[in-house]
Amino acid sequence: MLQLARMEMGVFGSGIPGGEERNEKEASGSEEEDVEDTNEEGEEETKEEGEDETKEEGEDETKEEEKSDVTKDEDHVAESSKADDGAVDALPGCGDEMEEVNADRTGSSKMDENQVEQSDQTTDSETLQIAWETLELARIVFSRQSGQEHKLNEAEAHLRLAEVGLETGQYDQAVGDIQQCLALQSSVLEPDDRRLAETYYSLALALAQAERFDDAVGEFKHASQVLNMRIANIKQKLQVTGEPTADNNNEKDRQELSDLEAILPDIQTKVSP
Repeated sequence: MLQLARMEMGVFGSGIPGGEERNEKEASGSEEEDVEDTNEEGEEETKEEGEDETKEEGEDETKEEEKSDVTKDEDHVAESSKADDGAVDALPGCGDEMEEVNADRTGSSKMDENQVEQSDQTTDSETLQIAWETLELARIVFSRQSGQEHKLNEAEAHLRLAEVGLETGQYDQAVGDIQQCLALQSSVLEPDDRRLAETYYSLALALAQAERFDDAVGEFKHASQVLNMRIANIKQKLQVTGEPTADNNNEKDRQELSDLEAILPDIQTKVSP
């Protein structure tokens, strides 16, 4: 009987007074628990999202603050620099001192340029001195030897010494060297040799620089006379030899004649009144 009564209660439990309420309470209780669990999960997610957003906002604010600090520092440095410049300008007598410093720099720059020019002049003088000493030694060596070739070499040394003298403004010394050169050449060379004409021409230029103009004109005339003599001799030689042939190639003489005829008018203009 007891077992049968239990089965009836299991089957007809819903019909027992208070059974439905008990079932509803149990159902609602489970639903409430589910809702609470859901709410708790949502709250946790919301908290996490809020924390992430807070972190990002905090990082952005930190970056902006750093940028702002850097900008402020740069502005502060610029203002400090301007303030320093203003302070320097405001110091009494500072502007004058700066002008004096600039003037000193300009003066020192000019002094450096003058020193460079003086150094260049000193170098040129030393070079010319060395050249003169070398040529003088060569002249002495050649003068102690005999023979036409050595005489011509000695004459060449005199001519180069004259060039150094003209370069250094020693005109009288240059004239003397050229006259000695001419004397040596005249003792060895033919009267119509072009080298004599060249030496006469050089002597005339040296005399002109020494302001001995009348003597210079006389030497220009001597140079012209030598060239005329040379031209006449070449023409006479060409008349004898005739046109160039395989056995007689006088092309060299013809070229020299052409050169002399081109040079002669320039010298003649120097001696014409």
